[in-house]
Amino acid sequence: MSLLKYHQISQVKSEAINTSSLESLLKGFRIRSLLTRKGISRGNGIQVIQLIYTLFLMLFQNKRSISEALKHLDQTCKKTTINDFLNNPFFKWRPLLLSVAQQFSKKYKHDEGKYNVLIIDDTSKKKTGKFVEGLSYFYDHSIHSYYKGYQVVLAAWSNLRTCIPFDIVLKTGKKRCKHSKRCDYPIESHTHKRYLESRKSKTKISIAMIGRALRYRIQFDYLLWDSWYNCSEAYNFVFRKLLPKGIHLISMVKQGNELYKYGKQDLTVKELQVKAGTWTKDEKTGIKYKSIEVEIYDKTDKSSKTKSVTGKVKLCFFKFNTKGKRRVRVLLSTDTKLTELEILERYTQRWSIEVMIKDLKQHMGFNQSMSSKYAPQLNDMTIKCIFYIMICSLKERTPEKSIGQLIFEFGRQIEDYCIEMFVKYLMKRSFREFINEVKNKKYIQLEDLIPLYDDFIEDFFSRDYIDKIVEVDVNNNKKRIVA
Repeated sequence: MSLLKYHQISQVKSEAINTSSLESLLKGFRIRSLLTRKGISRGNGIQVIQLIYTLFLMLFQNKRSISEALKHLDQTCKKTTINDFLNNPFFKWRPLLLSVAQQFSKKYKHDEGKYNVLIIDDTSKKKTGKFVEGLSYFYDHSIHSYYKGYQVVLAAWSNLRTCIPFDIVLKTGKKRCKHSKRCDYPIESHTHKRYLESRKSKTKISIAMIGRALRYRIQFDYLLWDSWYNCSEAYNFVFRKLLPKGIHLISMVKQGNELYKYGKQDLTVKELQVKAGTWTKDEKTGIKYKSIEVEIYDKTDKSSKTKSVTGKVKLCFFKFNTKGKRRVRVLLSTDTKLTELEILERYTQRWSIEVMIKDLKQHMGFNQSMSSKYAPQLNDMTIKCIFYIMICSLKERTPEKSIGQLIFEFGRQIEDYCIEMFVKYLMKRSFREFINEVKNKKYIQLEDLIPLYDDFIEDFFSRDYIDKIVEVDVNNNKKRIVA
């Protein structure tokens, strides 16, 4: 019996994945047809769906880079192809991500009597090295210091059970690093447009994200973001575009010198806190709260001497007892009919995007791309967001499990299926030789073989391996005959 070569094991594994649960997961989101419609084609003779399989399998390797993950999968031959695939500036990955998110939002809507929310937030992506495209300095308010890299602006949709990303921008800053390179992509390419977008302010980026969500009919009832996104331009967009559609904004408010109109007076947040009256205490949580309705000024036209009003909002003040200190937080809501605790309950859903960002960084290889170019980093993150949405579809079926547990179990399921297919492949390969061996031994009748079956099987499967044992050096791809 001839020996099974090492590369045939990898071949069996690749063939097994095509019919495993991964294939059914991709079919559920119609990935094949979406790839064709978005113009994402094959490269270097390898079908694009095969590259998607390989990129998905790299999630289960938990490696720091794409190169290490490919080496662990024994797929180093695909390294150049995958790099060219990710570096293609004409592939439209954003429409693909939006289409997958649209399918998820339609299939897994909120429960009866609940609501959907759209959340916008940003996170840091640290990057070092010389000649990195678009490398900039950003200030991280959580650690109160600057870092080198990018700022990732994320838009997420949540049904109060699961939070998924539907849009992403890899933002470059104004403070460019000394040795950073300028991105030079064809003007008509998709990556060039996204790079131009990355140089805009976070307000313009977030407004564009909301516009794309509306165009793709991703339904949501509330828009949630932090105080860093509050400005006259954002308020005008909310009152003119979102409120007519029944979509309201709930956000955190800074306690600064911003003036609001209360009656005929212009007051700051701290002055409005005094005007709001006495505190009301919730007996269950111990939270104290009060509110006041005010009007927001429109400051977009700085040349105008008269102050115009954008609209009416409700400012809610909450006092939390944390570590023995009374801390006051202020929330703004364009839905003035909600009570203070209902506004607080809706805003707490913003924390789900923080959990999503942590899952992307911890389990989905968010920082796995080590390329110095802008396009592969952006494309790799977009692909990881698509994979995250598919994993979240499994979470909707088993909500008691975490994303990390689902990824682990899904990886084990694929590995078990590959082992099963390998055993079948081995049996299929050996059965023909087994029949020829029976014929050579002149066992014409099966009754003649049955009494000696155990001894015959043991001799058949062990004889060739005893005579010749082949060692395979995986790192150097060399074979050595031992005996």
